[in-house]
Amino acid sequence: MSELTPEEMRARLVGAWSLAVAELFRPDGTVIPLFGSAPVSRLLYTDTGDVSTHIMPGGDPPDGDPAFASPPVSLYSYCGTYRVEDDSVYHDITVSMNPGWVGATLRREVSFDGEDLILTTNDSYYQDLEGVIRLRWRRAQSELADEARQVAEIKQGSQGR
Repeated sequence: MSELTPEEMRARLVGAWSLAVAELFRPDGTVIPLFGSAPVSRLLYTDTGDVSTHIMPGGDPPDGDPAFASPPVSLYSYCGTYRVEDDSVYHDITVSMNPGWVGATLRREVSFDGEDLILTTNDSYYQDLEGVIRLRWRRAQSELADEARQVAEIKQGSQGR
């Protein structure tokens, strides 16, 4: 359980993130790296409740990574709105590269490791893969991300008074 309130967690989420590491933890104990050694990505959370994510494989292909083995999925992408409850963020999908996800809600457990955002899910990004997926995101270096984070912090501060 997170030590952060939902409001504090939401304020920490706001901004732009880049995927550092993505791994699939299979029930048999094996770990499969996903999206290569240098994924090309962006995850955006706005202070108004919008979410957007885009990930494509990059760098060297690791053994067993389905994104490289069979790339009908060379871009993983969706957007919609989000809400924070307890230790999770819920993505309510309105547009997706996977039409089956439109209208769906995807739950992501949220934790922070220093400044890194860790999202964990049981939802499989690829067909026929079972397990837990853990995504480690780092703050993207951009003026827009810094500005969005500052606005969220100001709003959070004014609501706490």
